[in-house]
Amino acid sequence: MTNFSTDNRYLLNYELRNSIIYSLIITAVLLSSPFSRSFIEGVAWYLLPMFLISFYHFGVSLVGVALYVGVAAYLGRVSFLPVDVIVVIAGVLLGLKSAMWMHNAAHRNFAWPWLSTAMGELCAIQQLIGYRPWQIAHFIHHKYPDDPAMDPHPPMYDGFFRYMLKMKYNIAQKFDSYYFSHFTRTPDNQRLFGLGGLVMLISILLRTLLWYVLLGPKYYLLFFVISNIATNIMYASFNYFTHRPNVMEKGKFDILDLNAGVFRILNWITAGSFFHGTHHKRPNLYNPGGFAQQMMVCK
Repeated sequence: MTNFSTDNRYLLNYELRNSIIYSLIITAVLLSSPFSRSFIEGVAWYLLPMFLISFYHFGVSLVGVALYVGVAAYLGRVSFLPVDVIVVIAGVLLGLKSAMWMHNAAHRNFAWPWLSTAMGELCAIQQLIGYRPWQIAHFIHHKYPDDPAMDPHPPMYDGFFRYMLKMKYNIAQKFDSYYFSHFTRTPDNQRLFGLGGLVMLISILLRTLLWYVLLGPKYYLLFFVISNIATNIMYASFNYFTHRPNVMEKGKFDILDLNAGVFRILNWITAGSFFHGTHHKRPNLYNPGGFAQQMMVCK
């Protein structure tokens, strides 16, 4: 956060490094894999769907998924078997775990700082958005929870489906005000900010292309895309259901701990992620659910 607020090139430099690293990895995979030719065969057909899947708006991403399925069906090169259900389940589990790991990495909740950074960057490959931008937005959320002007993703009074579709886009839009609250809106800074956004988009596209090169068209869809959808639904769910309007005082919001029904299952999978009220009070707990339940026993 300090670097973002003091260095007007911080995100640009971060995304440039990522873009170079991912370009080198993709090149190495293509040169070394005996299946690279078959993997990239027909890739031009999938480029538009992959671009839409990567777009920073969940509604657009879902359109990209539908288009990708349509392209796969038209080309007839992807066949689905009953055993592929296992791959889909693995993708869902990775998506849920990735949300929890990224969240903890942002708060440096792993045993060593370098491990938190490594986990954050690994999760960024699956979530497509970089670890540092994610961390910056999340710290601002903690500083201004449910502030409609500053919180990157306040649910306010939206319905869940509407909120889920536009949440990622709203976060991206807030970065404009965050950046120019620290730096004067000069032509040079506007160019730097715009260039940073462009390089970030390139970095996102390289991440999704890496998954395609590694997995091929079938498992890109069944494993990576499914995992990414699961992550987005997970984020929208714990941002929305744990930040609810106070029924007694209009304009006030409560940050809740949830552990009933499906939330109990999700807490078991994701180390108590829906104990969000406890998390806001004690953000450096890897599993806020364990702490909250221990406090209840002590009482």
